Amino acid sequence: GPAVAETDAASPEEMTGRVAMLTTAKGQLGSEGQILGSDGPEYFTQWYVGGEYANGWDEDTPWCGAFASWTAVQAGADLERFTPFASTEAGMELFADGTNGVWMEADEKPLPGDLVFFDWDEEGSEDHGAPDHVGIVTRRDAEMLYTIEGNCDGRVGACVYDLGDPRILGYGVLAWK
Repeated sequence: GPAVAETDAASPEEMTGRVAMLTTAKGQLGSEGQILGSDGPEYFTQWYVGGEYANGWDEDTPWCGAFASWTAVQAGADLERFTPFASTEAGMELFADGTNGVWMEADEKPLPGDLVFFDWDEEGSEDHGAPDHVGIVTRRDAEMLYTIEGNCDGRVGACVYDLGDPRILGYGVLAWK
């Protein structure tokens, strides 16, 4: 076949970031919203708001986006090219507009370390629908997508989906350094 351009391969920085995403996420499995092993903020939501809770935030605030953002930052996402988010709608928009990387449609092939956005209500693909949840892709095979998600039944959990699940809106690919 044709030679693959060097730029098509993942950079060492991207590979390091993707591995760190998965290692960091796996280290939080079982958390109920608190950052396991943390010397700093106690909860992912507290990390997101920058200290004490404000504006009605508490440890029970939906925290899947804060968990995904925390994991990306711990994994070395460049804060000049990654804006942490808590709102899944804001998070999806940050990929769609190029701020946080690249948006990939649901029929494309995600890699471990990509974020997956879900629409539990299946509001349809008209303007992508509105995302209700976000997780981190850990792997995929020919038929299934494997994830680690914050606020999966109230904890950081590992989940599995059919790759064709209509609730999958698409994927956020971080702009690794």
